[in-house]
Amino acid sequence: MKRNLLLLLLLSIYAFVQGQCPITSVTFNTQVQIDDFGNNYPGCTHFLYNITIQEDVDGDITNLNGLSNIDTIDGSLKIIGNDFLQHLTGLENLLSIGGNLEITDNDNNDIP
Repeated sequence: MKRNLLLLLLLSIYAFVQGQCPITSVTFNTQVQIDDFGNNYPGCTHFLYNITIQEDVDGDITNLNGLSNIDTIDGSLKIIGNDFLQHLTGLENLLSIGGNLEITDNDNNDIP
């Protein structure tokens, strides 16, 4: 009986956590990390912390589609040094940023 209750509790916790947002600021350094975010946190719409998008390898980050569920960021959003990121598609559902918005040194693009 105790074992069944423990299993039920663990499954309940897993169901609650699944789809929620990370509980810390996040830095995306690769396209894979951005793509995985959409798969790992499909219910994440309201992000409480900072998001930084800054590639480690020139040309690695090419789109932000994995972030398309986010509509609110309470912290800051920084998009820095992404040489082949040509647009902000993937952030079209973003309605609010509580902190600063910084878009700098994205050299090979048309981002305003």
